[in-house]
Order: sequence, then structure tokens, then C-alpha cells
Amino acid sequence: MFDKKYVKIKDEIITLCKIQQIDGEFICAVNNHPYIVAKCHFDIVKKFSRNLTTQELELTEKLKSYKLYRNNKFNLTITSKTLSIYKNNIHDNLLTLDNHTYILEDTFCRLDNIEICDDKYYKVGLGSAIIKHLSNYAKASGCKRIQGWYYPNGRFEEGAKDFYIRNGFEFVQDEYNNKTNVVKNLEVEN
Repeated sequence: MFDKKYVKIKDEIITLCKIQQIDGEFICAVNNHPYIVAKCHFDIVKKFSRNLTTQELELTEKLKSYKLYRNNKFNLTITSKTLSIYKNNIHDNLLTLDNHTYILEDTFCRLDNIEICDDKYYKVGLGSAIIKHLSNYAKASGCKRIQGWYYPNGRFEEGAKDFYIRNGFEFVQDEYNNKTNVVKNLEVEN
């Protein structure tokens, strides 16, 4: 499911490979050595929802404070790390839990970070190769987009902004938590 990919950067063959059985991390190593030059942390996220019952609608103000409720729906987010808890309850994009049926509304790849561990590999295209590999993996996992948070932080701010734009991401303000997201739509990618 997560094949090795080899890219040539700075006259070295870099191996992009998965190091865990669950989603969440892959590493980049030089010439198949255990020397790690970069890491990418991510998660596949599935969002399910169902309409609220009449009794639950009466409690909407309390539910809003926990951010479980939006638009008269109860939302449940399952990540690849928690999927094993629910996997026996998911069939044909439906989740049955406590006599309620939730409908799968969204699947996306949440990008936590890309960490270049060796300065020698900074600004040579390794991050872009990681994004391309992650895009292919996310599409194969049924994701519609890659999404992460953008935290402007001093000296890396302009470089990070350029990196995301160069790799097809857009900056989107999240109306619920007032944070800036970076979003790469995978459905329209060539």
C-alpha cells in the first residue's frame, strides 16, 4: 500500500519509505542506509456525521461548546490511529454506533509536519518529493485533499509560504477555530 519510491537529490538516491504499519509517518533515507534525512508525519482522517435527535437538539448549546455539533449534525472524526476501535462498525461508508448511523462525509490527509533532519537537504527539492509521494498515497487512501495548519514563525515564514504555494497548496482561514489552513485539493491534480 505504501511503496518505496526513489528520488535523486544532490547526486544521491533518496528512498522514501514507510516505517510504521499504520498511517502516520514515513522517512527518507540515503541510499537505503538507516541515515534519516527527513520525516513526514501525517494522518488519514475520516469525518462521519448524523442528524441530531430531537432530544439532542434541545442540548445544542452544550454540544456546541464541545465542537461535536455543527449545522444540526453530530460529528465524529476517526483517524487512522483510532480506526481499529471502530473498524467492525464501518461498512459501505456508514458507521453504526450506539444504534445510530453516521454517514462518511469527508476523507482527507492531515499533514502535521515535514521535518528535514539534515541541513544538506534543505531547499533541494526533497520536501516537494515528499509532498508528491504523500499526494499519491493520500489519493490511493480515498482522500480528497491534504490539509495542515500554517503557523507563521519568524525566519521560516516566507520559505514555508513559498513551499506551500509551489506545491499547489492554498491558504484558507478556518471559520471555526480562526486558524489558517494549508489545503491541497487532490481531485483536480494532474
